[in-house]
Amino acid sequence: MGHLLIFHEPVVAAPNPDLAILNAFVPTESPPGDPVTYRLTFNNNTAAPVNITSLNHTLPSSPGNLVFDAAATTNTCGSTVNITTGSAGGSTGSFAITGGTIPVGAPGCIIEIPVRGFSAGNHNDTIPAGALFTDAGENQDPTAATLQVDSSSPATLNKSFAPNTIPGDGRSIVTIRINNPNEYDLTGTTATPTLTDDLPSSPFQLRLFPAFGDAMKNL
Repeated sequence: MGHLLIFHEPVVAAPNPDLAILNAFVPTESPPGDPVTYRLTFNNNTAAPVNITSLNHTLPSSPGNLVFDAAATTNTCGSTVNITTGSAGGSTGSFAITGGTIPVGAPGCIIEIPVRGFSAGNHNDTIPAGALFTDAGENQDPTAATLQVDSSSPATLNKSFAPNTIPGDGRSIVTIRINNPNEYDLTGTTATPTLTDDLPSSPFQLRLFPAFGDAMKNL
């Protein structure tokens, strides 16, 4: 007696020209360290809502890491968005999206996550074709967006005495000016900025006048 063997080909998701994902930075230019919006727009031109299976993506690391905030600020897809924030000196940010629904339309739904860049230059982010998995297939086309992080010049200091000539036991006002040569505010770091200034001790030690001593020590 003969035997007939039947093999089933594995089910493979196919590219669907009616599904699209678009990435964008809003705005497209930013000072270093300032947050911008990383926007994912899901378009569905099929005849019915589409269920998202997964979308995993890692941000570019050149010319430097892009870093996510910890949570999405907009999520009209109803998806679960797991974010690895990354760090400026460590690894770049990434996300894993699962679940949710893309309604019919363009846009169908939107997910937004704050992101920051710290290295000057163009950060080119591409989500490839086939990255978005749904029950109706994959995205057929890639999508790309660029964030331009502005260059940054360090702050400068200027110190002056007025008057700059005094008799013994005389008094002068010292003025310290912090100058920002950039066209945007410098926001400092996550640590409290500090400024230390030691007054000269030669030929004699200069001392702070008591009325201003405590305020000066706190600079």
